[in-house]
Amino acid sequence: MWSLLDQYQDPVLNVELMLYEKEGQFMIRANGWELMTTLAYYTEQEIVTAAFTGSEPFTGHCLVGGLGIGFTLQSVLKKSTPMAKVTVSELSPAVIHWAQTYWGHLIPGCLEDQRVNLQCIDVGEVIRRGRESYDRIILDVDNGPQALSANSNAWLYETDGLRQIRVALKKDGLVAFWSAFDSIEFEAALKQAGFAVSKQHVPVGIKQGLLHTFYLGRRILSSE
Repeated sequence: MWSLLDQYQDPVLNVELMLYEKEGQFMIRANGWELMTTLAYYTEQEIVTAAFTGSEPFTGHCLVGGLGIGFTLQSVLKKSTPMAKVTVSELSPAVIHWAQTYWGHLIPGCLEDQRVNLQCIDVGEVIRRGRESYDRIILDVDNGPQALSANSNAWLYETDGLRQIRVALKKDGLVAFWSAFDSIEFEAALKQAGFAVSKQHVPVGIKQGLLHTFYLGRRILSSE
């Protein structure tokens, strides 16, 4: 039985976040819907594998949209050299507080790592401020381009937002989107915004037959 540990009415997202615990595992619900859990993190790790192609350790600057449980951040750090930089943008102060308070032991050392700059800010604002700032941008901020849990995230999946992401990436930079489903419209929008697009289907760990989708957009230099 899941026990309620804490709750937070988020004025920015306009959702009620509720934190539950069961036998050392944690789950966050948003307006009653499961948002994230420590029990399922396979795709959060695999999106980093998809974004960091090649065998050489990462030496550049990576922007991670959404702290979540922290497994994406953990995977980025494992693939990065001591010289790399990782900016993490998490909109909800509750998620940051809960990570620091309850499950930091599941991602040991990640929140204190000197390479990490953890900010409580909308990742869209970070992207708007950037110009050729990031080698990688990893966005796991919502369920996908249509099934949004927060309307404020819609901009990231629209043509204007995608073009701004392209501006924020360095030459030959790559953006990776996590999605719960396929979207032909989103794939077309990525191409229109100046990306060479590929996608991967990844099984959702313990849920047999269920697949999530990674959209990978490589910045095309000739498209301005």
